[in-house]
Amino acid sequence: MPRQVLKTPPLPLPPPSESIHLALNEAIAELRSLSSVQSAADVSFVAATLRQLHSVGALPGYTTPEQLVDLDCPTVDWSQLASDEYAALLAQLARLFTPDWPEPEADGDILNMFKLDHSSGYVQVAFETLLKQLERVPSRASCLLAALLQDERLLAICLLHLARQRGALMQRFARTIKLMPEPRLEQHDEQIMQFIQLLMGLPSLVANKLGRQMPAIFAASAYGRLLLRQWLKAVHFVLQCEDNTGHFDLSPFSWLLSRVLANFHDASNVECLLRVLEDLAIAPKPRNVVQQILRELEPTACFKLAQSALSIQLNLYVLLGTIALESPHWQHCLLQKLPLQRTPIENGALCSLVGYLNVVAPTQLQLLFTQLLGIWSSRISLQKLSSQEHVAISKMLVLTGKYGGMLQAGHKCQLHDGLSHHLQSPDMVQRYVGMKTVELLYNCILDPNAKNEDYLHFNYVSMEQTPHWHILEELENLVLPSKEQLDAQPSCELMQRLELHMAQFMGEQVQQVQSNSPQTQPAATTTTTTAAIMQLDLDSDDDETPAQIVDEDDDLQPYDMSNDISSSLEQRPKFILDLLHLLRTKVANCEIFESALSTAEQLIRSQLAQQDVKLAQELMQLFITLEMQYYFENFEITQFQCCVAICVAQPAACAELLCREFHTDNTRYASKVRILILQVLAAAAKELAGDQHQPSPTNAEILDIVPTAAKQRRKFMLHPDEDAAAARLLAAQRIIRERLRSKTRRFLSKHKIPEAQAKMNPFHAVAGTFFFGLVRGQRTRQMLYVKYDNISHDIETLLLINMLHTLAVLVMCAQNCPLLPAMTREIFDLCAFVRFSAEARVRAATLQLLGTALVTMPAHLLAAHSAESLNELRRWLEEFVRSPLVGGESSDECRELAEQILGTCYKLYDTAVLEQSQQY
Repeated sequence: MPRQVLKTPPLPLPPPSESIHLALNEAIAELRSLSSVQSAADVSFVAATLRQLHSVGALPGYTTPEQLVDLDCPTVDWSQLASDEYAALLAQLARLFTPDWPEPEADGDILNMFKLDHSSGYVQVAFETLLKQLERVPSRASCLLAALLQDERLLAICLLHLARQRGALMQRFARTIKLMPEPRLEQHDEQIMQFIQLLMGLPSLVANKLGRQMPAIFAASAYGRLLLRQWLKAVHFVLQCEDNTGHFDLSPFSWLLSRVLANFHDASNVECLLRVLEDLAIAPKPRNVVQQILRELEPTACFKLAQSALSIQLNLYVLLGTIALESPHWQHCLLQKLPLQRTPIENGALCSLVGYLNVVAPTQLQLLFTQLLGIWSSRISLQKLSSQEHVAISKMLVLTGKYGGMLQAGHKCQLHDGLSHHLQSPDMVQRYVGMKTVELLYNCILDPNAKNEDYLHFNYVSMEQTPHWHILEELENLVLPSKEQLDAQPSCELMQRLELHMAQFMGEQVQQVQSNSPQTQPAATTTTTTAAIMQLDLDSDDDETPAQIVDEDDDLQPYDMSNDISSSLEQRPKFILDLLHLLRTKVANCEIFESALSTAEQLIRSQLAQQDVKLAQELMQLFITLEMQYYFENFEITQFQCCVAICVAQPAACAELLCREFHTDNTRYASKVRILILQVLAAAAKELAGDQHQPSPTNAEILDIVPTAAKQRRKFMLHPDEDAAAARLLAAQRIIRERLRSKTRRFLSKHKIPEAQAKMNPFHAVAGTFFFGLVRGQRTRQMLYVKYDNISHDIETLLLINMLHTLAVLVMCAQNCPLLPAMTREIFDLCAFVRFSAEARVRAATLQLLGTALVTMPAHLLAAHSAESLNELRRWLEEFVRSPLVGGESSDECRELAEQILGTCYKLYDTAVLEQSQQY
C-alpha cells in the first residue's frame, strides 16, 4: 500500500528587521516635519525621501511573475508593514497634497509609492488613503485614483494575490473546510469583498465630490470596461500557468465579475469580453478555468451574461460546459427566466440556447416543452402576450418540440386547443403563426416514410404579400447545431480570431492589410497583440531575447511632433513660490518666461489664498513693476490679470499695499504704474463684489502651444464644387429652419421666477481699506493743489481722473455697506474742491462720482447723514446747469451730467419728504 505523503505547512517568515522599521520611521518623521509643499525644493525633498527608502531596501519590491507562482519565495514577511509603517507613510505623504500637486505624469516617485503591489494589503491601503483625501483635495485624489486604476498591472496583480492567498488557504484546510468553518478563510473572504466593494464604490465617491468635473474614466461604461480589462489580464495570467488551480482559487474572479456586471453593466463591453472568453475556452485547459469562473457567478450576473452571449450567438457549450445546470443560478436562468420570461426573438439566439440544452440536459428540454406548450395554448396567455412575445414563444416551442422527443397524447390535445384559440384570434399574424407552429410540430412526429397526404399543410397565400411573411420563414428555418459543432477544437483560424477579439477589447487598433489589389504587394507587418503583451514570461532567467522582425521602410509610420513639448517648457513653475523666485531674476530663455506668465494667474488663484500674507505682498510688489524680459503677447493684460488675482486672494493686505504705493513720491513709480494700481483696485473690488470672473485657462489649455510651421500638419482646401455643395447645404438648412420657425405654434406659459436670495458681499469687509486708504493719502492733496503751469500738471490731472473713476467703482461695490455713509461724506468733502477744477475732464469725473454716490446711498441715509451737503450740492448744480453766457458750465458733457444729478437730487428730496409725512 503506497505511503501517503503529507505536505507540511511552510514555516512562518521572519518579520522585517529593525533597520527597516527605523528607516521607515525616519522617512515618516521627515515628511511630518514638512508643513506643506510650496516649492519645487519641497517636491525634490519629498521625492528624495521616498527614493532613499527604495535604495536602502526598506520597502518591498514590485511583484514578479515568479513570486505569484511561488518560484521566488520571499525571505521577509512584508505584509506586516502594510497596515503600520506603510499606511503611516502614505498618510503623511497624502497630507502634503495640494489642489495642484502632485501630478501623476510628472511626480513619478509619489505615484509609484502608491503602486506598491507586493500584496493586496498594500494596494488596499493605497486606495483607502486616497479616498480619505477626496474630502480635502478632490481633484488631486481623483487624478491619482485614475492613475492607479489605469495602471497596466496593479489591479490585475492585486486580484491574483487575492486568488493565490485563497488558494493557499483552501489547500491548507482542505480536510476540515467541508466539516467546519475556518476563521482565517472567512477573514480572507471578507477582505476580498471589502476590496471589491471599494472598487465598486469609487465612481460614486468621486462623483459626489467633483460632480460634472468628474474624470471620464469614472463614467459607468468606461469604468466597467477598465475593470473587465484588468480582470481579463489576471485570467490570462492564470491560463499561462502550468498548474491553473494549484496556485489560484478562482472564486475571487467570479465575485469581481459578478459585481462588475451588476453595477457597471454595458452590453457592448460584456459582448466583447465574451467573444474573448469563447476563443480562450476553445482549448481544453483554458476551458476548464473559464467554465469554473462562470459557473460561480451570482444570479443577476448569470442572466446578464447569458443574455449578452445569446444576443451575439456565442457557443454556450464552450463557455459553460456540461455541468453548469448543476448550479441553481444557471438552472433558473437557462430553464426558467430566459425561455419562459425573457424569450429571445432572434433565431440565432434561440438555436444557441436550445442547442445547448439539447446537448447537456435533454430531459430538462422535454419538461421545458411541456411548460411552453401550456403557455402557448392558453387563451389568456394569447390575449396578454404581445406580438413579439408570441412569436418568440412559438419559435421556442417549435425548437423544443422538434428536438425534445416524441409528442404525447396530452400534448396533441393541447396543440389542438391552442390551434382553435389561435384561429379565433382577431390578429392575422397570431392566427398564421399558430397554424405554422402546429403544422411544424405535427409533421415532425410523423414517420419519415409517411406519404405526402399524411403531412399537415395550411394555406398561407394571404400572408405572402404582407411584411410579416418572414416570420413564417424563420419558423421553418429553425435548426439546432450538433454536439460536434458545439465542441469546437483549436485551429489557426481560431487563434487569429482570438488575437483580433483580444485587440478589440483591449482597445488596440488592428491594421488589416488588403492583399487582393494587384497594384500593391502585401507587406509583412508585426502586430503586437494584447495577448502577447499580457503574457508574462515565467522563465525570466533566460538571457535570450526573441528575434525582432524589422519592417521595411515603407511600413514605418512618420513620427508626429505636433504635440511635443520642449524641455524648457517642462521647467515652468508649478508652485507660487517658484513663480516668485523665477520672475525676480533674469529668466534663462523666452520659452520659460512665456510658460511662467501663462501659468501665473492659474497658480495665483489656486494657491495664493492658502499662503502667507507676506507672499501676496511680495508678489504684488513684483507684478506691478514687472518688465517684459522677452516678447510676450498681451503682456499688459496678463500683468493686470495677475495683479487682480493677487488682490482678490488677499484683499486687505494687498489693498493696503497698493494704496500706500500709490501715494509714494514721484521718483518711485512712473505714472503708468500708478494707473495700473488704480485699475487693479477697481477690478478687484468688482470681482469681490460679485462680478462674474472669467476663469483662466487650465493647465491643459496653457500647454496647448501652437507648433511651428514645420511641425504643423498640412491643410488642404476644398475644391470649388465641394464648396458649392457645402454652400447649398447650408442654404437648405437655413430655409428649413426658417420654415420651422414660421410654422411653429407657440403657447405662452408662466414661468416661475426664483426668488432672489440675499448673499454676503465679500467686499464689505475690506471696503474701508480700499476706499479710505486711497482717498486719504498724501498724493490726493498733491493732485488737488497742483498748479496749472507746473510741468507735472498733466500727469497729476490724469492720475486724479483715474482715482475719481476708481472711487466711483469702490462706492458702487460698497452698496449696503455699513461704511457707506462715511464714504459718502468723504466724497462730498473731496468734491467740494475738485468740482471747481479748470479741467473739464476732472469736472466730468467729479460729477460721475457724485452721481454714483447719490444713486448708491439710500435716500433716508442721505437725509439723515448728509442733508446739509446735499442742499449745498443742489444749489451749486442749479447754478452749474445755467447757460455759459450767464456764468454756467461751458462743457456740454458736464452740463448734461449735472442735469441728471440735479434730477436725482429732486427725487431724493421728494422721497425724504414723503417718508417724513408717513412717519407723522
